[in-house]
Amino acid sequence: MKKLAKIIAIAVTVLVLFAVWLFFNILKTGAGDSAQKADAIAVLGAAQYEGKPSPVLEARLNHAYELYKKDFAPLIITTGGTFSGEKFSEGEVGKKYLELKGVPPEKIIAETQSLTTRQNLTRVKEIAKEKALNKIIFVSDPFHMYRIKQIAKDIELTPF
Repeated sequence: MKKLAKIIAIAVTVLVLFAVWLFFNILKTGAGDSAQKADAIAVLGAAQYEGKPSPVLEARLNHAYELYKKDFAPLIITTGGTFSGEKFSEGEVGKKYLELKGVPPEKIIAETQSLTTRQNLTRVKEIAKEKALNKIIFVSDPFHMYRIKQIAKDIELTPF
């Protein structure tokens, strides 16, 4: 019985240490900003409400807009498709929002097929290959960036 209790205590300790390690890695990744001159800025999709960006999507789009205005990249890619029952895609809503802020329509590519982070990144990779874009800045919220970096590694994409 004591041996089983010891094994359980070790397993719980390992799980807690892993959770703490993961939490701090997520915080560290989200706190950093590795933006640098690039070929495009990709905004990862988030919810939209009847054609208007959610607060999360709006914050991402505003950050992308600031990077664009500071000449980090000449092109913005908005991502996100349409879920069942929705009239507007996240990618379309993002494009319209940026156009209203003054970004020329020809400087925005609306990717409207992806529904998950992995799909967002895969579609951005396909667009980058098609348009000969080598460096992409990814814009999302801090807690999402760690996951983005992990998925990007899986699909052989280098995120900034």
